[in-house]
Amino acid sequence: MTARKPGRPANKQPVVSPEDITRHALALLDQEGASGLSLRKIAAAMGVTPMALYRYVDGRSALVANLLDSILAPVQLPPEGESPLAALTEFLEAYGAAVTRHPHVFISFFSQQEARSAEAQRITAQLANLLEQTGLSPQEAQMTRDILVDHAHGHAISIALARAGADPTADYRGTIRFLLGRLIRG
Repeated sequence: MTARKPGRPANKQPVVSPEDITRHALALLDQEGASGLSLRKIAAAMGVTPMALYRYVDGRSALVANLLDSILAPVQLPPEGESPLAALTEFLEAYGAAVTRHPHVFISFFSQQEARSAEAQRITAQLANLLEQTGLSPQEAQMTRDILVDHAHGHAISIALARAGADPTADYRGTIRFLLGRLIRG
């Protein structure tokens, strides 16, 4: 018989990382929708206790904000040198693609009043700046920004709720070009 060594028993739980939490949470949202997101379900999918997640996430609102930041981080301004309208079109198409890839993240974000996303704030400010570069006043740029962002969110929600299997970006690209043409050119 082998003698047992003194000390704590070996930890058999998998190692948890913020990236793993994000990956599992996105998979859960994509499968079950916004109502299916919970730290318990994420922990079960990862094979850990829910308390293991709290080292990295302060709760559902923080989790949703982290998820939103992770899918919006790749949305960047196009390289300098493009016309403001071309830059706006490219930027909004990238934003729309991010929104439609994981629409339930946005649905979850809208339902979490206390959730804050640094990436969403960055995108909002950059979008307003691009709109002002087209010659719109700051007030017109803000109204136009709100219309364009609301359109992207509405498109994502419609995809999440009704159009499973459709190409989520095809309609969005066409309507964004139409809206920009009408809103900017008049």
